[in-house]
Amino acid sequence: MKLLQNCWSELLILDHVFRQVVHAKEGSILLVTGQQVDFGVIASQAGATLNNLLSHAQELVGKLRSLQLDQREFVCLKFLVLFSLGESHIFGWKKQKVFSKFYA
Repeated sequence: MKLLQNCWSELLILDHVFRQVVHAKEGSILLVTGQQVDFGVIASQAGATLNNLLSHAQELVGKLRSLQLDQREFVCLKFLVLFSLGESHIFGWKKQKVFSKFYA
């Protein structure tokens, strides 16, 4: 339970990203309710911080689409997130470097 408490937000983001990769149309965001919202509509009404987050999320979705990840691979990513957050902060930079090389 402690692991889940420490990384629930990261798992929630991965669920959102998985939904976008598998079900959403290009240039839109699929909400949990099933409604599709055009990315431009959200970007025009959001502030700079939310626009920045959405841009990074859309970039990640594009990269994961190009890798053609399936549901099993997303589950593996969730396990990596779930069990790697217990690492000390000393090794955090190394993990970040590996992920940035992978997604570059």
